Order: sequence, then C-alpha cells, then structure tokens
Amino acid sequence: MVNAAYFCEWYTASNMFRKSLNILMERAKRAARVTAGSFSTLNLENFTKVSKAGMCGICGAVSN
Repeated sequence: MVNAAYFCEWYTASNMFRKSLNILMERAKRAARVTAGSFSTLNLENFTKVSKAGMCGICGAVSN
C-alpha cells in the first residue's frame, strides 16, 4: 500500500492531498490488529470463524 501511494503522482497534487497521503503512508507501516474485547488479538483464521458463527446466529434469529 505504501508503494502504491508513493508511486501515484503526489507531486502534482494539492498540499492537503500530500498531507493526507503522508498520514496514510505512516499508518500503513503498522499492521492492523483486530481484538476480541481488548484482551485477545484475532488472527485471520479465528476472525473468520467468529464472523461465520456470528452470521449463523443472525440468520437463525431472523428465520425464527
């Protein structure tokens, strides 16, 4: 993501766009973490399982 942002034509953009792009690039350097209740970090596998379980619960509640 940082490379794509850097290689866009930022040098022809407005100062506001440049500042926003700089913030985006800095934030993109850190990995995003999804937490469960601020006590456990979810990896992709666990996040997928939790998401599917939540959707099954919602679908069951709607059909009843």
